[in-house]
Amino acid sequence: MSPPKITWADGSIAFDSVSAEDAAESAQVTTSPVESGFAVSDGVIPAAPGLKVSLLISDRPLDGVSAMVGRAANARKQLGALMFGGTLINYYSDSETFENACIGTLSYSRTGRPGEYELHLSFVKVVTTETQWVAVDSASSKKSARKTAPNKDKATGAKTDASPSAAASLVDWWNR
Repeated sequence: MSPPKITWADGSIAFDSVSAEDAAESAQVTTSPVESGFAVSDGVIPAAPGLKVSLLISDRPLDGVSAMVGRAANARKQLGALMFGGTLINYYSDSETFENACIGTLSYSRTGRPGEYELHLSFVKVVTTETQWVAVDSASSKKSARKTAPNKDKATGAKTDASPSAAASLVDWWNR
């Protein structure tokens, strides 16, 4: 059984234990009104997955080896810096792996023992999409691209589509 931990590009924090983990996924159903006055559902917009955790950290962790005065307070401050810096983090425990996320909320309470905190964190997965860039020669235009498009493949002699490529069409649309 390994202790729960949060990692990021140039560091990590190991916690003593996890007391709660709650995962959540949601979606928004879009609606449009129709002539009769009813609303018709016409799509779903998924929200980024989230995870809420409650973690215990102290100056005297359970392993007894890495005791350090101020360890818990320093971890709390570091988590605040990660949250406000928008740093991408990964959370690992025995039951959850939550990667490529950011800290959405951070609250804490003292447990009554010196140097011990219970931290309450919520993570939101950062969902990215793939983007592609197309380099276009500014001297060329849509008309010249269509005029110079080959009608036959030089190697096979087969007819080819003389219309501009999808990337060129996108560039033309953007330049309107």
